[in-house]
Amino acid sequence: MPKHVEFNWPTSERLDLEVSVALHVYRIAEEAVGNAIRHSEGDKITIELQATSARKVALTIRDNGKGFQVLDPVEGMGLQNMKYRAHVIGGTLKITSAPGHGTVVKCTLPLRKGETHGKAADTNP
Repeated sequence: MPKHVEFNWPTSERLDLEVSVALHVYRIAEEAVGNAIRHSEGDKITIELQATSARKVALTIRDNGKGFQVLDPVEGMGLQNMKYRAHVIGGTLKITSAPGHGTVVKCTLPLRKGETHGKAADTNP
């Protein structure tokens, strides 16, 4: 297990994700963190969720591990499952890595159609 896991979440705004979308985002994060723990040999994982615009959200999982060649064939279904989940929710998944340089998994997805995010204080928990 990495010695340091850092979470960066929006604290001043509520991201308006549908429940089904939030579940896919959670599963993408779960798979990316699991991969980092199992394969990266790094000691730090950063998980960030942020609004990148009024209509887009980005989930980014970054590790400082050994990295890998993204173009190499990958065993298992984890990366394919993450790409599928991103596609199902109308988003994109980008994996950036290189040997010796860690890995970044970034899923960009739309907020709920027709709505934007509001202040957390204006919403019920």
